[in-house]
Amino acid sequence: MATKVMVPLADYLSTSYEHDREYVHGEVVERGMPTYTHARLQGEIYFRLRMAGLIAATELRLAMTGGVYRIPDVCAFLNEPQTEVPSDPPLVVVEIVSPDDRYSELKAKLREYQEFGVPHIWVVDPQDQTCSVFETGRLTEVDVLQLEGRLTLTRQELFPKAE
Repeated sequence: MATKVMVPLADYLSTSYEHDREYVHGEVVERGMPTYTHARLQGEIYFRLRMAGLIAATELRLAMTGGVYRIPDVCAFLNEPQTEVPSDPPLVVVEIVSPDDRYSELKAKLREYQEFGVPHIWVVDPQDQTCSVFETGRLTEVDVLQLEGRLTLTRQELFPKAE
């Protein structure tokens, strides 16, 4: 999937890439190329988070702990971030699985979000039409993604049956 190139952090932060890349312990990591379904899901989840009164963003670079910069497909905060590249964890991050994503790399990314302090980590898989939550190091498939008192998003809403 991804080509990794070692670069200094300053170079990563000052370089523009045609397709934005993540930075993991000195390596610049390409992200999977999204499909129409990926983009549709990203927009729907963003919209629903905004309607729930959250500050939502798509493909926002996060300055995480340990020299790691990740770019979740969607994330949302309770309050407006104080910097352009937030270093405080969002309330929720959402990763939408691309066809060329590797499970081992996805799990590593989810663990990094957890170590960063993200309380709600969601994974949406368009190929399998599943939703999962990542808690205490485990990925568990669910029928409902929820933020208590704010948002309930069902698998059926994300993947409506074709008529």
